[in-house]
Amino acid sequence: MKIIYINIAVFIAIRLAAIVCILFNIDVQSMESVVALPHSFSLLAYRPWTAITYMFAHYDVLHILFNMLWLYWFGRIFLFSSTPKQMVVLYFYGGLAGGLLYILAYSYLPYFVGKSALLIGASASIMAIVVAAAIRHHDYNLRLLFIGNVQLKWIAIVTIAIDLLSVTDVNSGGHIAHIGGAIMGAIYALALNRGTDITRHVNAAIDSIASLFSRDRVSKPRQVKKPKASKEPKKSAEKKTPKATATADDTDNKADQAELDAILDKVKRSGYSGLTAEEKKRLFDVSKRIK
Repeated sequence: MKIIYINIAVFIAIRLAAIVCILFNIDVQSMESVVALPHSFSLLAYRPWTAITYMFAHYDVLHILFNMLWLYWFGRIFLFSSTPKQMVVLYFYGGLAGGLLYILAYSYLPYFVGKSALLIGASASIMAIVVAAAIRHHDYNLRLLFIGNVQLKWIAIVTIAIDLLSVTDVNSGGHIAHIGGAIMGAIYALALNRGTDITRHVNAAIDSIASLFSRDRVSKPRQVKKPKASKEPKKSAEKKTPKATATADDTDNKADQAELDAILDKVKRSGYSGLTAEEKKRLFDVSKRIK
C-alpha cells in the first residue's frame, strides 16, 4: 500500500504541474521529461534520477488505475510466500530491468534507431511482481469477469504474449519495458525456488544502514538527573518491565515464524491449492505480522 500511495502522490503532483504548464503556455512534455526515462544512455546521463522516478510516475488516469489494481491484486498473492521487503526490492529491480531493455532496444534495434520516446509508468515493476507470483503460485485461480476461474500462470503468459506482439505498436517502449520487468520477475522466482534470494544483498545493505542510524540515536548522550534514594526501588521495577515484554514478543515472533515455515513447507510439497481454507487464512495473517 505504501508503494501505491507514493504512485498516487506522484500522479497528483504531475497533473498539478501539467495544469500550471498549460496555464502559462509551457510545453507539457518538457515537464514530463523531468521524471520520464529517456530513450538513450546519453540523455540518461543528464537525467540519471529518471531511472528511478519513471517507475513511480503516471500521467493518464486509466494508466495509474489499472497499474495500481494489478499491483494490489498480484502483490497480495506475491506476499503469500515472500516478504514486503523482497517485494519492494523486486519492484525496483523490475523497473530497472524494464528501463534497461527499453534503452537498449531504442539504441541498437534498426527499427527504433533515430526515433525518440519517453518512458513513464510502473508497468515494468509490476510485471516483475506479476510473473514472480505466477511462477511461485502457478496454480492459484483468479475469477475473471465473463471468463471464470483462470490459473495465474495463464494470465501471466497471455500478458507477456500481448506485449511481444505489440512491440511495434504506438506504445513500443512500454511493451518492451514490460518484457524486461517480466524477465526480472522470472529470474527472481526461479532463483528463489532454488534457494537463492537475489534481493538479499540489497535488503541486508538497507538493514545495515538503518541499524547505523538506530545506534546513532541510542548513543546520543542524555543528561539524566540523579534519582533520589527514595525513588530507587520504583525505577528498578520499571526497568524490569520492558525486558519481560521484549522476551514475550520474541517468543511470539518465533512461534509465528515456526508456523509460517510449516505452512510454506506444505506449499512446496503440494502447492498453494493444497492448503485448507484455515491454513490460507493463517498464512496471510502470520505473513502480515512478521516484518
